Amino acid sequence: MYQNFTNSIITTTMICFTLSERRVVALECFDVLGREVATLVDGELNPGEHSIVFDATGLPSGVYFVRFTAGKFYNTTTVLFMNK
Repeated sequence: MYQNFTNSIITTTMICFTLSERRVVALECFDVLGREVATLVDGELNPGEHSIVFDATGLPSGVYFVRFTAGKFYNTTTVLFMNK
């Protein structure tokens, strides 16, 4: 998983990743208390490059964690959502 285009997002950001083979993928967003606030992907994806738009409209301003899981691989990145 690549870093999202901006670390601070206003309403949307794009999360990009590449799969070398078909995998079951989960892309989830959690608040600082560990509560899941969004599921962006939950299913099997084909190999190749993927770009997922994260629309944070409706979420309060704050720090969030986006967790990417593909098979045994996982990665978590931090994003800061700033409400207008």
